[in-house]
Amino acid sequence: MNWMALLQILGEMAILALPIIFLFGKKFIGKLGEKVAEVSVSKIKTEIEEEVKQGFRVELEAFKADLSKSNKIHEIDYTKFQQKRFDVVVELYEKFTIMLGAALEFTKLFIPGDNPTEVMKQRSQYFAETERELNNYLMLNKLFIEEKFFEEMFDQKQRIKSLCNQYYDNFKKLQMPSFSETVKLKLEEQQVQISGMIPTQLSTIENKLRKLIYPTE
Repeated sequence: MNWMALLQILGEMAILALPIIFLFGKKFIGKLGEKVAEVSVSKIKTEIEEEVKQGFRVELEAFKADLSKSNKIHEIDYTKFQQKRFDVVVELYEKFTIMLGAALEFTKLFIPGDNPTEVMKQRSQYFAETERELNNYLMLNKLFIEEKFFEEMFDQKQRIKSLCNQYYDNFKKLQMPSFSETVKLKLEEQQVQISGMIPTQLSTIENKLRKLIYPTE
């Protein structure tokens, strides 16, 4: 066999094959590069997505914690408010009933003892004290009472106070000797009417105060 001729033929074939090998090799390397690039981009994209998701989870948990804390603070504040309102309503009802009792005592037609003027003076002083205490307490705690109901309670208090003042004025007139029997009789009739106008029940006030304690009912 002619080895030199064989080598020459193989060399010629290799030369002819080089462009083909280069062409396909270039395509192969290009495809390989594209695959590597796709894998790298996908990996980077996945890493970014995971970082974003993790950051979102961290922020979400922090938001939940803040929201839970705010809710707890709100619940605590609301509980404190309700407790304060409960205490205010109980105290307010007590002061209102004490004042009403003083008004009923003040306008009693029967005056015991030998010195009715002194008895009425004491009644007037006691009523004025209870009315003043109720008024001060009502004004200091008006934030815990609805405005309309506050006005209603205030008006009721003022009405009772006005009746007591009118009763006391009539009493003092009755003690004056200058009035005729006819005038005195008229004043006495007015005393009976005034005494009957003092409320003996607080059902409306009681129901509204009760609603302040139990607002869900």
